[in-house]
Amino acid sequence: MTNINDFDTSKKPVEKKEINASKNLSPPIELELEPKALSDILGLTVEEERKYRDKLDILLEWAKTKTDDHSLENLKWTVRELGFTLGSPPLGQKQVNWLAEYAFLEMESQKINNRLEEFRHGK
Repeated sequence: MTNINDFDTSKKPVEKKEINASKNLSPPIELELEPKALSDILGLTVEEERKYRDKLDILLEWAKTKTDDHSLENLKWTVRELGFTLGSPPLGQKQVNWLAEYAFLEMESQKINNRLEEFRHGK
């Protein structure tokens, strides 16, 4: 038998929580893995990884524009291939800076070209 004291009489609104069983139950992808993977192939220490985080993010953004497969291995290979294409950085310059500068300039160039195309086609 139910006792009257078993009910909440505080008249506070009760928040309903729905359980959605159709959600993907796989663990979330850690975004920190991507910069860590790039810092490994570029030979950066943990301190350098923190210092050059913005450069690593630029390289990741660039690599994602170059391939449809955004797996860690493919992104690492894309950046490594860029390093092979550009060759060694000038004396005294770190490879991460060299590659990030190229990636940034190429992405900016693409943005400019896209804007120019919009003007040419009257959009």
